[in-house]
Amino acid sequence: MANKIIKINLPNTDCKNIYFVNNDELFGSKEIVKTTTYISRDFRLIIRVTVINSSGIRLETKKGFSFSKKLTFLQAIKEAVSHREEIIKKLMSGEVKEQKTRIPTLKEAWEEYVELKRNQLSPNTINCYILVANKWIFSDDKLSKAPITQVTTRRLQDIVNKMLDMGMAPRSSKSIKEALRPLFKYYIAKGVLKSNPAVFIQIPKFNNEVSIELSNEKIQELYDLLYTYPVEPFRSIFVWLSHGRRLNEVLSLEWRDINIDTGTYTIRFENNKVRKPMTYKLSNELRETLENLEIKKSGYVFHAMKDESKKNG
Repeated sequence: MANKIIKINLPNTDCKNIYFVNNDELFGSKEIVKTTTYISRDFRLIIRVTVINSSGIRLETKKGFSFSKKLTFLQAIKEAVSHREEIIKKLMSGEVKEQKTRIPTLKEAWEEYVELKRNQLSPNTINCYILVANKWIFSDDKLSKAPITQVTTRRLQDIVNKMLDMGMAPRSSKSIKEALRPLFKYYIAKGVLKSNPAVFIQIPKFNNEVSIELSNEKIQELYDLLYTYPVEPFRSIFVWLSHGRRLNEVLSLEWRDINIDTGTYTIRFENNKVRKPMTYKLSNELRETLENLEIKKSGYVFHAMKDESKKNG
């Protein structure tokens, strides 16, 4: 299983090409941006170096270094910088040979990419991608075992065409493109691929909009009915939805995301589409929904009826 690594990007610190091995998700974000004095355990840093030599040839290598938790984080980074400069010097002089990169199969590449993105994409998005991949892409054993460099647009288009021939909606077949395009982009950045075969997948045009024509009076009547719906937590969930929140944002809301004292709540980066924490004001209506619930220090606000450890829905 490939290491989960995240970029180190501390302010006013030389962290170029240095990554932290985050297999236990000690850091919950996609990069380390705040200085921490000590790491709570022994840790490893990965150095990735890419240079162009005097002959115009691109050379790259990767090397890991282990550090004791007794060493401060900044001291470890300084040591890593020293190692990085030494690696660059040896790479340019030819003392270090260009790292030979093993070409992964499509299935191996996918597993590495999913692990890399687990703390950057919402669980719903990750699970959706996995379901689509397992059902439509990796059900073809030959394609699964094909080196990623041999996966062509034609082979991917065949999958999409099969889905369309089975009567599936274009939106469903588009999920193949949405799942694979960033995967190939990632391997282009690593220098394994030169082009992205998923970009050229053809999907028929479609319109997901659903038009509901109601008079202003009917709309007001519908809102009144929902706002006075007698069954909780469904009435409260609708109130949150009427404040512009998406359903997954509401159902993923935890008590730790709510600050009663400041009158705000936060939608964490993993639960929204912009992939950064978003803080909003608690309106009187939202406060009222919280007062109807048993306020706790942790757990989901709108938890499942039979299992409070799971979110509703």
